[in-house]
Amino acid sequence: MEEIFTKQEISWLDDVDEEGKIINPKHELYGKNISGKVLYMPAASGSTVGADRLVNLAVHGNAPKKIVLERTDPITIWGAIFGNIEVEIKNKKRKVVDISKIEKLVSDEELAKLLAKAGEILETEEFIPAEYVQIAGVSYKTILEAGLELRRYLSKKYKFRAKYVTINPAGMDIEDWKAQGISEDFAKKQKEIIDIYIKMGAIPIITCTPYLVSNSPQPFSEAFLSESSVVVFENSVLGVRTNREAGLSSLLYAIAGYGPRYGLHIQENRNPKIIVKLKTKLSGIDYALLGYKLGEISQGKIPYIEGIEKAPSLEELKSMGAAGAASGSLELFHISKITPEAKYKLISLKDVEEKVEIGREELNEVKESLNTGKEE
Repeated sequence: MEEIFTKQEISWLDDVDEEGKIINPKHELYGKNISGKVLYMPAASGSTVGADRLVNLAVHGNAPKKIVLERTDPITIWGAIFGNIEVEIKNKKRKVVDISKIEKLVSDEELAKLLAKAGEILETEEFIPAEYVQIAGVSYKTILEAGLELRRYLSKKYKFRAKYVTINPAGMDIEDWKAQGISEDFAKKQKEIIDIYIKMGAIPIITCTPYLVSNSPQPFSEAFLSESSVVVFENSVLGVRTNREAGLSSLLYAIAGYGPRYGLHIQENRNPKIIVKLKTKLSGIDYALLGYKLGEISQGKIPYIEGIEKAPSLEELKSMGAAGAASGSLELFHISKITPEAKYKLISLKDVEEKVEIGREELNEVKESLNTGKEE
C-alpha cells in the first residue's frame, strides 16, 4: 500500500478537495492525492469541522486508507471513527478500555462503544460529565450531505444530556437568506440542521462567541468545545479546561453527557513548551498578527508569551486567539502575569523545550503574507 508523508498539518476543510487531492498551493503535498493511501501527518489544522469533511471523503471512497498521527488530534480521530478509517497515533499503543465502566454512565450500547473506541485511541478510561458543550458543524456548506444524514440519524435516536449546548453560526442569514442569493435547496437543508440541534436540546442561539451571550463555563471548569476560536479564548482567558474538540466529538459528548478526560483537562498538560519573547509593542491588528504567528510555530505546543506589559482588551485577546486557531491548531496560550494560569502561577515552565523571539519584522512578514491586495 502506498505511503505518503508530510511534516505539515492538514486542514481537512481547506486543504483537501472532495476527491482527496491537496489543493492548498502552500502545502508541501500540493497536487497530490491522498485517497486510498497510508497518510503520515502531524495533526489537523484549521476548522474543527474538518472531521465532517473526512467522513465525507470516506463516504465517497476518497479518504486515506489509514492515517498515522504524530500527536493526539480529535479532529482526525473522530473523522476516522465515524468514517471507519484506520487511525493511530505514532509510538502509542491503544489502551484497553473496560466498556462495562462506560456502560454504567451511558446505557446506550452504540454510544458506549464509540466512547470506548475514543478512550482506546486517546489513552484514557476516565470520563467526566459534559455539562458545557459547544458544537461546530452547523453550516450545510461545511458538513455537506453526509454530515446532514449523520445528524438526521442521531436526532431520531437521541437527545442531548449535556446541560448547556450551544451551536456555531449557520451558512446563511436565517431570516434574510434570499437577499444573499442562497438557493431554496440550501436554505431548506440549512434550516433542517438548526432544527435538528434545537430539537435535540441545544440553546437556540447561533454564535461563535457563546461566552458573550449565553451560559458560559465558569473559570477553571471542564468543558467540551469545538469552535476553534472559542477553545483558545476560554482556555487562555478564562482558564476553562477543554481540548480542541472536533465538531463530531462535541456532538457525541453532548448526547452521551460525558466526555473523556485527557489532554488539556489535566493540569500538567497545560504547561507551556515554548517561551515567546516579544520584542515590540503591540496595538490593534498586531494582536491578530501575533496570534497568527503563534499558530504557525506552535505545532501543538503551548506558548508562554513574555513582553506584553499591559493587559490586552477583550477584543484583542479574541482576535489573537482566533488568528492562532486559523493558522494552526493553537488551543491555549499563556501571557506572563496576565492570563489567569500565569497570573496565579498554576503552570510551570519546567517543560519548556524552546525559546523564540518575535519582533516587528516577524509581524510585518505575517502581514505581508496575508495581504493579497495589489497597488494600482
